[in-house]
Amino acid sequence: MEPVPLPTKAYGTFFEGDCYIIMFVKRTSTGTSQALHFWVGKESSQDEQGSAAIFVTQLDDYLGGGPIQYREMQAHESSAFKSYFKNGIVYKKGGVASGFNHVETNMYNIKRLLHLQGRKSIMATEVDLSWRSFNNGDIFLLDLGKVIVQ
Repeated sequence: MEPVPLPTKAYGTFFEGDCYIIMFVKRTSTGTSQALHFWVGKESSQDEQGSAAIFVTQLDDYLGGGPIQYREMQAHESSAFKSYFKNGIVYKKGGVASGFNHVETNMYNIKRLLHLQGRKSIMATEVDLSWRSFNNGDIFLLDLGKVIVQ
């Protein structure tokens, strides 16, 4: 498995069957501080999780051991991790090595239901497009491609 860079527009969108490595660099008066996070999707394989951990360790070694490493589990992310994504976090079904395919974000022939949670850090999770997915008190978005219904 090889890490693949993501386009900026994909930041904050995570596929449940994948693992991600996120590096955050903050400039300070004394230089920089670095944080390496590896995010683990709830449907990711042990191989993917192990590969992400190894890549983070290798990147940390390459950077001289300066970064602090964090493991982030889907739906249990740290406040620091959530703060990197000002527009919130979106969980999507599927993943690279799974039987699912990544959904193109500008496709018009999609049908999906997103469950929104949170107040300060919004998280949107793709759920089954079924009446059983709904409940009282939460917000859901029905994405039909060219039409989005709340």
